[in-house]
Amino acid sequence: MPVIHQSLSEMEYLVRVDEIRRVHRLVTDMYYEIYARAVPPDLKFRRRMPRPYPDAVNCCLSVGYGMLFGNACVSAIGAGLDADLGFLHKGSRGLVYDLIEPFKTAMIDRPLLGLVRQGIDPGEYECSPERCILSDTLLTRISRMFHTSICQEVLDEQVLVLREALVNGADFYIVKT
Repeated sequence: MPVIHQSLSEMEYLVRVDEIRRVHRLVTDMYYEIYARAVPPDLKFRRRMPRPYPDAVNCCLSVGYGMLFGNACVSAIGAGLDADLGFLHKGSRGLVYDLIEPFKTAMIDRPLLGLVRQGIDPGEYECSPERCILSDTLLTRISRMFHTSICQEVLDEQVLVLREALVNGADFYIVKT
């Protein structure tokens, strides 16, 4: 019985998942505000925004994250994992969002930053006060770029690391890109 009482007294000092989610949101917001400083000002990217996207950079990030999501989803389902049971992300396909989180920077953000710093022709997108639309030419360019930057082998390996940790109690770690 003393062990239970001691555990209860320590409960208030435990880090809870909701606290980790809150910190993740704050760090993510800061990350995109810093990322925006590296983007040419004429693209009007200030931070990550919800749909409809007001600028070309948010549109391009969305395309890249969608492609990364699709690749990770195939891996997770193929490995027999429940894609809806996430740790950091709740809800539908939460596990897939968890899986792609550590790979967004290397596989999507950095390649896109390189592209936008080289310059995107203003004729390749059209922004109105309501939304921004990418041209077929720009969509083709970024799709090809992301097909190259998304490393399926790394995603597959990460899914296997997670599966082994869940099923067999093996050590969990993030696979290096």
